[in-house]
Amino acid sequence: MSTLYRYYQATDEGALVRLWNLCLPQDPVNQENFRHKVLFDPNLNREGFWVAEEGGHLVGAGLGLVRRAPLGDLGLEPERGWISFLFVHPEFRRLGIGRTLLQRLMDFFRARQRRLVQVVGYAPYYFFPGVDPQAYPAGLSFFKASGFAKAFEAVAMARSLEGFLVPEEVRERTRQLRQEGFEVGFWRPEDTLPLLEFARREFPGWYPSVLDGLQRGLGHKIVVARQGQEIVGFTQWENSYNDPPQGAAGRFGPFGVSPALRSRGLGAVIFYHLVEAVRQQGARYLWLGWAGGRNVNFYLRAGLQVTRRYEILKRELT
Repeated sequence: MSTLYRYYQATDEGALVRLWNLCLPQDPVNQENFRHKVLFDPNLNREGFWVAEEGGHLVGAGLGLVRRAPLGDLGLEPERGWISFLFVHPEFRRLGIGRTLLQRLMDFFRARQRRLVQVVGYAPYYFFPGVDPQAYPAGLSFFKASGFAKAFEAVAMARSLEGFLVPEEVRERTRQLRQEGFEVGFWRPEDTLPLLEFARREFPGWYPSVLDGLQRGLGHKIVVARQGQEIVGFTQWENSYNDPPQGAAGRFGPFGVSPALRSRGLGAVIFYHLVEAVRQQGARYLWLGWAGGRNVNFYLRAGLQVTRRYEILKRELT
């Protein structure tokens, strides 16, 4: 029986979600989440969304993305492409289906003059930052055998909020910052324009998330740091932008502080203000799906633990 390779079509949705949950059991999805993160993504292009079919049944799928809508000041990133996912039914692996799907995606990128392809490291709509080598060792081996190499690492982190206490040094720093003219609190209507300007200027990749939260009337889930009339830091709680319909319970982020004000304890004050407030509302768990670099040490000091590790992979196209 020969394998049919074709573009994804509307009637595939249910079968593709079932196949996804079979192939990626550590990252299950439902149809609502699939629509939100795939079908509603303005960067979706049918020519980058391939499925493999055997005997009328889906046995594999892969999604490649290039920006059709700019992401803040990052723009269209015209040299870059992303593989959001690629998987094959366990009973149909080692038959060349994954390699053929990957080749279809690479052809899609070449036709659009991409010079670098990542797995995944994509924003704003993503399911996971990269490949989890512990959960999917065969997937990692497949990509590395196909010419991809590790670009960087990201982690997921979490902690229970039971018994949570704000450290005394953070309370003291809060008092000191207040004396220096800083104020930390939940969003107010007059913060709207300064917050959007701050996000667009300092964290363009997160600007759509902030905008979406405000448009949905979820400003009450955003904590901001003010210096006079200027916003100099922010974070979000249970952000619905990447996790419909009302956010993922306990999810925290994005989170950013003006580069000019880092190492002054402002980030810790923002963080603990949010956690203390949501704990008073009954929250029992805190988690984030993507952290890297120096941020990891900050979260470790705050009591979060690494729950998963991911490798973001890259391959240059010639």
